[in-house]
Amino acid sequence: MSGYILLAKDLRSDQRFRRLVRNVIALQHPPTCNVDVATFARGETLVLGALAKVWMHADTHIRADNILDMSADEIDELVGIAGFANLLPADWFQVIDADHVQLVDFLEHNGTKAKKKVAGARRQERFRSKHRTELDDAEALHHESTCNAPALPSHPIPIPSHPIPAKTHGGARASKPISNAEALQGAPRGTDGEPPAMVTRAAAVCIAMRAEGLLSANPSHPTLLALLEGGAEVGEFAAAARGAAAKGKDFAYALAVVRGQRQDAASIARGVSAGPTRVWEPPDEENVCAQA
Repeated sequence: MSGYILLAKDLRSDQRFRRLVRNVIALQHPPTCNVDVATFARGETLVLGALAKVWMHADTHIRADNILDMSADEIDELVGIAGFANLLPADWFQVIDADHVQLVDFLEHNGTKAKKKVAGARRQERFRSKHRTELDDAEALHHESTCNAPALPSHPIPIPSHPIPAKTHGGARASKPISNAEALQGAPRGTDGEPPAMVTRAAAVCIAMRAEGLLSANPSHPTLLALLEGGAEVGEFAAAARGAAAKGKDFAYALAVVRGQRQDAASIARGVSAGPTRVWEPPDEENVCAQA
C-alpha cells in the first residue's frame, strides 16, 4: 500500500467521533468528573492519535476484504488504551472472531483506487487554477494598462497579424514574419512605459487569438506550448485563429494549422518538397470518413 493515509478533515465534527471521545474520557476519569473544554480537547487528541495509529497499521496489513489478523485486545495494545476497540462504532469496526477484526469500508476510503481518485481530482484542480490565474492576470494587466493609456485603441493587445515590411538594398520593402519580441512591442504600456511583465508568451498568443474571434484559446494547452518551444511566432497563431474563426472552427483546429504550416516549411527547407507553398489545413472530417 501507499505510504500515507487519508484523514477526513471533518472527522472531529462527526457525532460518532465525539461520542467516542466522551467514552474514552469516561474510561480514564471518575463518572462524577465534569468534562470541561480542556479535558475534551485532550480526549480528542488522544482518540485522533489512536485512530490514526490503527489506520496506519491497517494501510500496510489489511486484507482485500477489510479484515485485520488481530483481536480486539491486540487493537487495545496497539493504541495503548484498554477497552478502546469495544468503544468503536459498529459501522467503523466489527469483531469477526477471536483473532480477526474488520475495519468496515476501510479500502473504499484508503485503498489504492481511492487514493488515485483523490490525487487525480487534485491534479485537475491545480490545472484549472493555473489556467484561470494565467488568463485572469493577463486580462487584468491589459485592463489596467488601457485605463492608464486612454489614447490606445481598445484592442486587447494590438499584435499585428500581417507581415512587417523590411527594407531591402534597393529601397523596396520585403515582408518578413513578426517575432514574439516585435509582437509584444505593441502591448499596452504601464505607467513606467514598459510592457506588462506577467503577460507570458502563451498568454500573449491566446489574447491575440481571442482578439481574432477564437475565444476558446487556452494558454496551458500542451500543443500550444510545444509549438512555442519550437519557435512559433505570435503572428502565425493570430493568422490561424482568424481563419479558424471565419470557418467556425475551434482552438485545436487553429493549432493544427500552425503545426501543419511549420511541418510544410521544415520539409521545404530540407528539400523534401519541391512544389509551390500552400496554406496548410487539417483534412476535412467528412473526406477522411469517406476515404476510410
